[in-house]
Amino acid sequence: MSTYRKNNTGAGWTAARSSCQADGADLIIPETPAEATAVFAFVAPASNSPYYWIGVADPENDGSWTTVLGQLVAFPPWGPMQPTNAGGDDSVLAGSTGRWYDWGSGAPQEFACECPP
Repeated sequence: MSTYRKNNTGAGWTAARSSCQADGADLIIPETPAEATAVFAFVAPASNSPYYWIGVADPENDGSWTTVLGQLVAFPPWGPMQPTNAGGDDSVLAGSTGRWYDWGSGAPQEFACECPP
């Protein structure tokens, strides 16, 4: 069973991942929309940006979404009209419903780290 650490200070995706890795963890990879929703409740992001970074990205902007562990995500639970791949949207946020949204990796967002057991 995983344990989580939340960070309610906004950071870009790369900085958020580095913060997690400094503790021997990594950005959370929700395995189901239910897990993403539960982590959303744990992180409790600010109302002005009700999303949090997760450990999924498409750094090559080729439509191949992979986890921070290098695994291809075959059927991501995208939100409506997602992914947009607009303007370098190459990192993924999760929202209150557990749905995923692509976003520019430099935007400051809150995040959760998945810590080793």
